[in-house]
Amino acid sequence: MDPLEQLKNQNLIWQGLQSQRKISRIASQYPELDEKLQGGLPEQGVIQIDSVTGIGELRLFIPYLKHKQNLGLIVFVNPPNALNAEFFVQQNIDLQNILIVKHKDVKSDLWCVEQCLKSGCCATVCYWGSNISQAQARRYMLATESQNTSLLLFAQEMRSVDLAIIDSPQISTISLPITLKINLTPSKSGLWLQVIKQKGGQALTKFHIDYLNVWADLYIPNTNQTLIAEKVALQQRQQLH
Repeated sequence: MDPLEQLKNQNLIWQGLQSQRKISRIASQYPELDEKLQGGLPEQGVIQIDSVTGIGELRLFIPYLKHKQNLGLIVFVNPPNALNAEFFVQQNIDLQNILIVKHKDVKSDLWCVEQCLKSGCCATVCYWGSNISQAQARRYMLATESQNTSLLLFAQEMRSVDLAIIDSPQISTISLPITLKINLTPSKSGLWLQVIKQKGGQALTKFHIDYLNVWADLYIPNTNQTLIAEKVALQQRQQLH
């Protein structure tokens, strides 16, 4: 076989026509996001999320995970904090569909992620870790496409790792072969989201995702602050008279 054809069969060469293939999507239940991404989040592939930890980045994907649990296990690799079982139960995510994996070194994390994606029994893997190399990202993409699964890669600051894992100290600036890359920043009522890169589409400017409809309990007005404001207003009116 021609060497070029071999590389194409192994998905090691990107072709322009590949970007025209229709991507299956899952509705996120956030109208703004579904509209911008033409239907929702990709059902398979690697989704990289650049975000500060603890701003509601995981909540953004809860509707997505609720859908994916019907297709297999949801695996959390190296979560930065203890996951709240009660929260998942409240969101109708079966705890029997959740697997949490913690390792002491990055190399084990990366190996675990790849094995889960290749296993055929995992619907989605959520991984919090350092930036990955192009070779690693390519293997992840091949695994997600062959097994119809997905990887949510919550990118964190670079950690001290084996040089054999990271191709370059400037790896964070290299465009990885992934399905979707987004950047999240917090707002008073949700998140600002910017699409840095997407397969079959183009980068998008920053837009707002409102959490009020989906997570209304997080935004109960502060009663004490309201009472104080009303008291100050009353005092001001009394002084005027």
